[in-house]
Amino acid sequence: MSCPAVSCDSASVVPLHVDGWITGIVDVTPLVRRIRGHLDVRDVDAASVLLPAERLYPYPENRV
Repeated sequence: MSCPAVSCDSASVVPLHVDGWITGIVDVTPLVRRIRGHLDVRDVDAASVLLPAERLYPYPENRV
């Protein structure tokens, strides 16, 4: 399902999220608490190691 670029109402957008865009939900609370613990004691290096790797969004070169 897709909606036209010019207009999308909630009735057409909600199924996109439910059926296609959301592929899973992961509780990251324990990880965030560990990171926060390191930041609370100003250990930025230990906190940084726990962060997920940054992934660049694929974008066609001809669109830049």
